Amino acid sequence: MLTLRDPFADFPSLFSSRVHGTNGTADRWSPPLDIVEDDTTIHISMEVPGMSLSDLQVEVGSGVITISGEKKKSTIKAHRVESRSGKFVRALRLPKDANVDEIEADLSQGILTISIPRSIPKKTLIKIGEK
Repeated sequence: MLTLRDPFADFPSLFSSRVHGTNGTADRWSPPLDIVEDDTTIHISMEVPGMSLSDLQVEVGSGVITISGEKKKSTIKAHRVESRSGKFVRALRLPKDANVDEIEADLSQGILTISIPRSIPKKTLIKIGEK
C-alpha cells in the first residue's frame, strides 16, 4: 500500500511570526503594490483581489497619499486559507511636483490603480530692463 507524505511538512513556515499570529491568521498585512512613472505621471498599482470599492479608501493630505481598506474573511467553513484578510493602511510620501488636484483612482479585476499627474513647471520669462 502506498502512503502519501507531504514533502514540505518538515520545512519551517515561509512567513515569520510577525506576519502570522499563533493561530495562523494574519496579524498585520498590506497588499503588494508597484510604483512606476513615466514623463508625466506616477502610477501606483495595488493588488486587492476580492475587494470592492466600498472596502477601499484613498486620501491625500500634507504631501502623503494614504490607501486603506479591509478585506473581510470568508464566512464559509474553510479547510485551508492562504489569502490574507483584515485591515491595512499604506502611506506614501508624494513628490513635491505631484498634482494632487488631478489624482485619479480606478478598481478593475482586483487591481487598484492610482494615477498621480506631475505638475509641469511653468517657465516665466523675466523682462530685462535698461538703466
